[in-house]
Amino acid sequence: MSRQDTTILLRAVAITAVVLGHFGLQPYSGGALFLLALAGFNFVKFTIPKISDTTGNLAEPLLRYGWKLYLPTALYIFGISFLTGQLSWTPLLMLTEALEPGAGGIGYWFIEVLLQIYLVFGLILIFAPKVRQVMLRTPFKFFATATITFFIVRLLVLTFVIGAHPNELEFLRLPHLLAFTYFVGAMAAVAQTSTQKVITSATIGAICAESLFTSFGDDFTVFFFGMLIVLWLPTISLPKVIVPTVNTLAFSSLFIYLSHFQVESVFEDRFTFVPAEVQALIALGVGIAMTKAWKSRLAIYEYLVPTKSEPLKRWA
Repeated sequence: MSRQDTTILLRAVAITAVVLGHFGLQPYSGGALFLLALAGFNFVKFTIPKISDTTGNLAEPLLRYGWKLYLPTALYIFGISFLTGQLSWTPLLMLTEALEPGAGGIGYWFIEVLLQIYLVFGLILIFAPKVRQVMLRTPFKFFATATITFFIVRLLVLTFVIGAHPNELEFLRLPHLLAFTYFVGAMAAVAQTSTQKVITSATIGAICAESLFTSFGDDFTVFFFGMLIVLWLPTISLPKVIVPTVNTLAFSSLFIYLSHFQVESVFEDRFTFVPAEVQALIALGVGIAMTKAWKSRLAIYEYLVPTKSEPLKRWA
């Protein structure tokens, strides 16, 4: 057995569930919602220490994190849009859901919302030092307040402005209506004491309670159980034989998410006779292969400009 970070396992499970769900192989949705929370968790775990220890340019560690998500996504969208004749600026600017919701074309609401939340939050931390100081001084209180505030904003907007049921995800694809998931992940990451973990659990329960009682199995079910596992079980023992597969799926999640829609479309148009299970496996394989190809770019930079490749490695 091998002791592994639980978030890596759950990230692998969540992206696999997203793919299986889109291929009609499992009934539960909510994998993307849970991945938003994991993004907030990882922001605190890996980026906050860089902020607190930074003595130079604060913008670099903050913006580089978002840039490394935006660059491959934008390049992929540009390539697919060009090949299919659907080239548009809104997907490249990650504004499809804000400006053209439901318009079709090549757009990814999950990545758009994540980047918008990350960019706005990052800019606030850069240009509002008092906010940054409060976050670093009392992180649990800060992220708990942010979670509750944005959850209340979501309820108020959906109830009194849009008139939608609070659990209808199609009305949630805007950053201010989904930011609570990101911040509850951050809240879980900074919950150190048993009291803080209980408060975080209660917050997650309050967010998901109505959904769990009235529509169990919808988007908030995976979110609820996934966040409780992350909070109370930081590491988990896995058979060594499956660890490489879990890691590969987890670290290939971006390209799996990006490419599986096109794989599904190809099978729907031309190869409907292929079993859905095979289609899903191929979709996972395509995403993994694209990830390996993307990672190989660093070796190319090293070969082309070995003495100047470090800035490229940080930003490309």
